[in-house]
Amino acid sequence: MSLSHREMARVAQQTHEWLKTLRVSRFGDIAAKLGSVLSGMERLQTLGRRLQMCTSRNWPTAAAEVSDRLSDCLGWVVRDIEKVQNAANRSDVSIPSVSDVAADLRQAESEFGQLRYDRKAAMLSVTTDAIRLGDVYLGEFEIQLQLSSPGESAGYKDMFRVVAMAPHPAASDDTVTHPHVRDEQLCAGDATVAIQSALSQGRICDFFLLVKSVLSQYNSGSPYVSLANWEGGACYDCGSYFGSGSSYTCPACEHDFCDDCMSYCRHCETSYCQECLTTCSACDDSFCTGCMTRCPDCRKPICKTCLEDNQCTCHQEKENDDESRNEAVAETTA
Repeated sequence: MSLSHREMARVAQQTHEWLKTLRVSRFGDIAAKLGSVLSGMERLQTLGRRLQMCTSRNWPTAAAEVSDRLSDCLGWVVRDIEKVQNAANRSDVSIPSVSDVAADLRQAESEFGQLRYDRKAAMLSVTTDAIRLGDVYLGEFEIQLQLSSPGESAGYKDMFRVVAMAPHPAASDDTVTHPHVRDEQLCAGDATVAIQSALSQGRICDFFLLVKSVLSQYNSGSPYVSLANWEGGACYDCGSYFGSGSSYTCPACEHDFCDDCMSYCRHCETSYCQECLTTCSACDDSFCTGCMTRCPDCRKPICKTCLEDNQCTCHQEKENDDESRNEAVAETTA
């Protein structure tokens, strides 16, 4: 259901107030980042004095150590200065008027078919069409923009959520409802800067469209769980992931294993995991429980074939002992 003209005006006013709060919070963010720069500068001054002292007293080893610490500190300060500069550049952004915000929200409503506003939760949301990536069906996602967010200092990721309406999570991790969504937070990759800019400039429709675009694509370089492993699981032995249809269930322990961690009984040729097979003490081959027994004399595990052929090592040892005794008796008699 579309928002009425009156409701849209109210939502636009609320969104405009949030944008003003967001802009003010950016100045606080600049001040916080500047504090890190000033702290770093104080640290540089201290290290500079120490370096001068080491030089004047001809302490080359200590001077080298201080110089290394000075180099590290300079790197931190340079990075902090870049963060302040980027934050200061974003603070110049003007926010749209209430009427412009209303027009932008109408555009979002047109793009997604419906725009919802939860007054109690101060949340704007739209729902995407059902998303399918390759052969993996993921369903619809609700993109929720929180208008009561504390601002940029808390991070742009905290301002919105991506919620699966009818989750089809990865088999190995039910918190991953999309290759790029974990715990309802989006890893936007290359689109992160564009999403941040859209929010800071009050382009709400563009924000929703950018998030939808990320959800509609698959980046094989940075998924939480790859599409190939989406319907698979983890090998019980080595922990590696396998895709649907590429695992094996051991009939003895009933756990799932990858191909590398499976073996088979050399007698009945049934597949088992390596832990559920026993090595015959005579032939050193692997056998399942049903094809193994124990030597009635020494109780060592032995396959039935070796037992029938009298191949247990204890029998061989007994034969060797008998031969040795016979030879000894023959030598004594002679």
